[in-house]
Amino acid sequence: MKQLIISFFLLSSILAFSQTHFNANPTNGCGNTTVSFINLHPSNGVLPSFTTTGFKYLWNFGNSQTSVAENPSPLTYTPGTYTIKYKCTIDTVGFILTNILVTSVGCNDPFGGKVDLYIQILDGNNNMIINTPYVNDMNPPVSFSLSLLLNNPPYYIRVIDYDSMDSDDNCINDNEQLTAGTFLYPLPPNDSTGFGTTTLAYTNQSLTFTATYVKNVITYTDSVTLNIYPKPSSPIVNITNGTFCFGETIPTLAATGNNIQWYSDSMLTNVVSTGNTFSVNPSNPGTYQYFVTQTSTQGCTSSPTVITLNIQKLPAPIILTNQQTFCLGQVLPNIIASPQQGNVIHWYADSTLTQLISIGDTLTIPDTSAGSHTVYVVQTNSSGCFSYVNTYTYTIYPRILASAVITPPTCHNSTDGQVQLNIENVAPPYQIMWSNGSNQQNLTNLSAGE
Repeated sequence: MKQLIISFFLLSSILAFSQTHFNANPTNGCGNTTVSFINLHPSNGVLPSFTTTGFKYLWNFGNSQTSVAENPSPLTYTPGTYTIKYKCTIDTVGFILTNILVTSVGCNDPFGGKVDLYIQILDGNNNMIINTPYVNDMNPPVSFSLSLLLNNPPYYIRVIDYDSMDSDDNCINDNEQLTAGTFLYPLPPNDSTGFGTTTLAYTNQSLTFTATYVKNVITYTDSVTLNIYPKPSSPIVNITNGTFCFGETIPTLAATGNNIQWYSDSMLTNVVSTGNTFSVNPSNPGTYQYFVTQTSTQGCTSSPTVITLNIQKLPAPIILTNQQTFCLGQVLPNIIASPQQGNVIHWYADSTLTQLISIGDTLTIPDTSAGSHTVYVVQTNSSGCFSYVNTYTYTIYPRILASAVITPPTCHNSTDGQVQLNIENVAPPYQIMWSNGSNQQNLTNLSAGE
């Protein structure tokens, strides 16, 4: 029994050195923040008993909410400063009876001397658990020092006068029937009033005594301060949605706020600029999104303001001239393109649009030499926005040069005449028509006059 008590006090001493008794995570947050609580003194299934209250917890979350749960659920805090208070009371051993002080008795020494008192304590099954030596020749008050764990009531007590020459007497009514002097006595209340050292007084007829109990209870208290900072508002931006033409100068984006960051992705991982302004220069038409945040001095980042820019090109102009093949020396028509209302046609000699030929709806064909030629046409608006490119390709064929070598028939009636035709400045295919209806390039078997 003494080993159990010593072990308990050793455990009490070890636990008392712990400085942190619970954790709150996180202790700093931005905007509405959910905080979890970790109890560092779990009960591990230990339950209250007749003489113990087990593990008791009291949480004060600093927001007018409390809990007695061992492991409270997470709570969501709005911005502010909160002090979380924790209390853990561990009562797992029970009452230890340390002293019985007999103050008056109803028993007498048969020879008129002083009484010789001793104590018996029995459990609920009438088993003797304490039988002290008698204190020789001493009238009350008589003190008995004990160290008895009382964790399974009920308990009964007898105060007895030892008589060496006669039977012992109970000290309630001086009767030699000891069972008549046995009575139940209650333990202190199993609540906070019994914690620490408690002394109770008992009376049964002429017998009075006090009992002193020690109830060793460990109490841990701890507190943590939460700092939940307000989340800054999303930055105000001069443009959140805009449609622009490719090539047009896009206004500089400007945001109001502190520690501005610009991102190109909704996950806020790719920073494209910092500071209150951001110049956008898209390299191609398309839809571009940017996300801008501000960060407070406490390190809280706002939700992003989303900016959507649609970079478009004007549609390519329509070319109205359909004819695309000509002969060298032919009078060539003008090339005509149709722009959208208010736009201006630009003609170029190259696909990179660096060699400007003409401005206007009508183009006089610039290159009249034989061969295949292409011009490139776009339209622009008043903002300088360029359209997609349309092309017009035309071909000028050279004049055909033909010469003939004629071999007349040998006789008036013979049919051995020939014509050999030579064609230059043109490659096949081409079409030949003779007056006799032939379409062959060289004629044979010709007669006179044919």
